[in-house]
Amino acid sequence: MKRLLAALALAIAVAGPARGASSTLPDYSDLWWNAAESGWGAHITLQGDVIFLVLYVFDDQRRARFFVASDMRLASSSATGNVFSGLLFRSQGSPFAAAYDPSRFAINPVGNATLAFADSGNGTLTYSADGKTVTKAITRQAFRAVNLAGDFFGGTFVAATGCTGGTGFPTLSYPGTLHVEQAGDTVTIDTFFDATFALGGRCHYAGKLVQQGSVAAITQGTYSCTFETGSGPLAGTFEISALEASGSGITGRYRGVEGSPTCVHNGSIGGIRRGDPSP
Repeated sequence: MKRLLAALALAIAVAGPARGASSTLPDYSDLWWNAAESGWGAHITLQGDVIFLVLYVFDDQRRARFFVASDMRLASSSATGNVFSGLLFRSQGSPFAAAYDPSRFAINPVGNATLAFADSGNGTLTYSADGKTVTKAITRQAFRAVNLAGDFFGGTFVAATGCTGGTGFPTLSYPGTLHVEQAGDTVTIDTFFDATFALGGRCHYAGKLVQQGSVAAITQGTYSCTFETGSGPLAGTFEISALEASGSGITGRYRGVEGSPTCVHNGSIGGIRRGDPSP
C-alpha cells in the first residue's frame, strides 16, 4: 500500500488537477485499480472528451515504472459505454532530489493505450509497452466515503419513454428543493417541487449508497410521489450513478422506472448546496 500511495503522489504531480469537466460524458477522473492486484494503478484525468492517463507499474526487476498517455481521444461512444485511445509514452528526467535540468528530459513512445468504460465506475484498460500487451479490468479506488447530506436547490430533469396517461410527456422537470439524509449506506432524498404538470408536490427516495472512488451510486432505490393537483400518487424504483458531492452541491445521473406498461425516466438529479441560512 505504501508503494501505491507513493506512486499516486507522482501520478498526481504529472497529471495535474484531478477533476475533469464534460457536459455529455461521465467524469472518469479518479484513481483506478484492480482490487485483486494491489500495488499498481492508473490515474485518469478527463477534460472535455480527452483523457490524460498516468499508469504506474513494475518491470521484470520489480522496479517502479510509470507511463503516460497524455492525449487519449474519444474513439467511440454509445449507450453501452465510451472508449478512449492514444499513444503511450515513457518519460525520463532529472533525479527527484537534484536541481531540475531541462536537458535531461525526454519522452519516447512505447506503444498504445485504450480505456473502455462499461459505466461510470468500471472499465477495461489495455496497453502495449516494449512489445508486451496487457489487459486489465479496473474500477475506481475508494478510500474515503462521500457525504451527501444537506439541503439543496435544484431538482430532477428527465426524458420519459414508454409513459402514458398523466406521465405521458417526452420530458419532465421537477424543480425545487432537495433534503438529503445519510446514515451508513442508507440514503433518503425528499424533494419538494413545482412541477410543470401540477401545482406542486413531493417525492421521497430511499436507496443504498455504493462508494465508487470519488463518486458514488445509489442502488436498490424505491420512490413515491404525491401531487397537490393533477396526477395521482406515483411509485417506482430508481438508481443514481456518477453521483458527485462537493461544497457547492451534488449531481448524478438518474434512472427511474414506474407503472405498467413500464414508464422509464432517464436524466439528471442534483442541486446547489444551501449555504449560510442567515440573511
